[in-house]
Amino acid sequence: MRQAVDSLSSPGFARRPWLTIYAAMIDLVHETDEWLSGLAEAFSFKDHQGSGQFDRWRWGLAVRFYSVRITICRPSLCRSGRHRQGTEPSKDLQETADICIDSACQILDLLPDIPDRIWLAEVSPWWCVLHYLMQSATILLIELGYRIRTGADQAAFIESRIKKALDWLSALAADDLAAERAFKVCDSLHRRLLLRSIVEQDRVPRFSAALSTKLIPSADALSLVSQAEHSSTHVSVVPHGTGKSAFMDSEMRNETMFHPALQTPYDQFMPYDLDRAWN
Repeated sequence: MRQAVDSLSSPGFARRPWLTIYAAMIDLVHETDEWLSGLAEAFSFKDHQGSGQFDRWRWGLAVRFYSVRITICRPSLCRSGRHRQGTEPSKDLQETADICIDSACQILDLLPDIPDRIWLAEVSPWWCVLHYLMQSATILLIELGYRIRTGADQAAFIESRIKKALDWLSALAADDLAAERAFKVCDSLHRRLLLRSIVEQDRVPRFSAALSTKLIPSADALSLVSQAEHSSTHVSVVPHGTGKSAFMDSEMRNETMFHPALQTPYDQFMPYDLDRAWN
């Protein structure tokens, strides 16, 4: 993680040629693959069929593995090569974007479909769960917006993963103020995306059948979105272009977890302006 953050998130790296950035991403992805292949069988979390021994360690290794791959491949998620409607995205660009999206889904797949906080306390430290849930949810919300905008396939699958993330955030919010704020932010963005999809249905008719959730908004839904627009929930991020980097602090602890901005210096587009997504 430290190597990925120090290189891809260092000041000025985003201004380098894309081929240089892509090569760095692929090198880091290969390093994660090599690390995974070198795990002892007892700690391997891929297709594990053994006993419940070391479950806590396997779970921790798995979420960190997928979290690192999200961090590595996030720069490819909002590049213009994926954005052009009616054209095939760059194969290399789509490959790394798919790794990012798949890693977000894999983190959620490590969790039971029905939230179980007792189970979670047995396999994971309480202080890191919210970070991984939000990291996954952020990637999937961005991707859902992209698929709504372009009419891309498999929107229903992304929608189902987001719903699972929201279910878990809602469960954790019962006695955790940070989780409550996280749920409100994600739920607000999700509602705006679904309302935006209604507008896109006229231009991309096939999308109406792609989602598993009925997307006709009720008056209550519109009211909830309006409330979300004017709520006091804010997401604080380190601004880009300040000449400083939160990632390069020499005092950084090994267990430090970063919460990057929704939009990064690598992004050439965002699916649309979420502040106006439901207008």
